[in-house]
Amino acid sequence: MAEILRVRKLSVDFFQKSLRIPAVIDLSFDLQENTSLAVVGESGSGKSTLALAMVNLLPSNAYVRDGEIVYSTRDGDVLDILKLDPFADRLRYI
Repeated sequence: MAEILRVRKLSVDFFQKSLRIPAVIDLSFDLQENTSLAVVGESGSGKSTLALAMVNLLPSNAYVRDGEIVYSTRDGDVLDILKLDPFADRLRYI
């Protein structure tokens, strides 16, 4: 099976006033084609933040401190999600 999504050492912080609040800390996983992945956790554990980071739609007070999110298309293209314009057609297609 081909790898379609790779998340490596992802860390996302929120900034409120002068505080830095970590939401996702050093998260890594791979998602293979034709498989499922469940992300579970308590309220406030970073599930929604992870989902928003994976489509590069974090709110303006969020910051990806470290890590990478790489998507591999069926055409063989390898895309660094965090470097794509959130409003680009390519990201919307994914």
